[in-house]
Amino acid sequence: MTRPRRLPTKRRRRGLWRLPASPPKLRRRLAVRSRAGATLPPPFRPTLDIAAELGFFQGGEELVTATTGNGMSETLGAGDGLLLGLGARVTPLWLADRVGFGVGGGAGFKVWQVGGNGANSMIFKWVLTTSGHVAFSVQPTWLIVLQGGVEKDFGIDWSINGTSTGVPLQSRTGFVGDVGLQHALSDNMSFVASFRFTILDYAVEDVTVGANSFGATVSLHYSL
Repeated sequence: MTRPRRLPTKRRRRGLWRLPASPPKLRRRLAVRSRAGATLPPPFRPTLDIAAELGFFQGGEELVTATTGNGMSETLGAGDGLLLGLGARVTPLWLADRVGFGVGGGAGFKVWQVGGNGANSMIFKWVLTTSGHVAFSVQPTWLIVLQGGVEKDFGIDWSINGTSTGVPLQSRTGFVGDVGLQHALSDNMSFVASFRFTILDYAVEDVTVGANSFGATVSLHYSL
């Protein structure tokens, strides 16, 4: 007596078509493709920056020495100042999304005071700058920005004990250089920290007063 042929069960049929486990090389290759296909944020390449800036600078020839309330002596330099300003920068040209070229400018004021208790001195000035810059992309959200241009100060007022000295300090056109790091905080906001130096002279008739300065700035940018 012959027995009927036993067909494989449904479970066995499924088992017959089961694929073998992926070898390690294939798994790594699929993982690389998965990462490559992921949506990455666009690189930070601003074409327009509008900034509010704060800076602190020291330098220049000594104008006067004043004594503070605790007996300490402080010297006021022609280049000293706390800077508050606004700026704008355009970067229309980017090469391979790595190097950007553009121009910019800024306007603000510097003010600084030394001494106290009826023996103080202060200098105030309006500051205008224009510059060209090169931006280097070092990370998707980080730029190194090199700037170089010209600076000229206006309305320079040197006072002692609240009264203007009347010395007619006139600014010549000087050179300003800046090295900074710019970091994207969001799609439209970024933060910049930089070091800046200025080579500048003031003139009083035929006398030249050095107003060179060196300092640091921080600024908040609206970037497009």
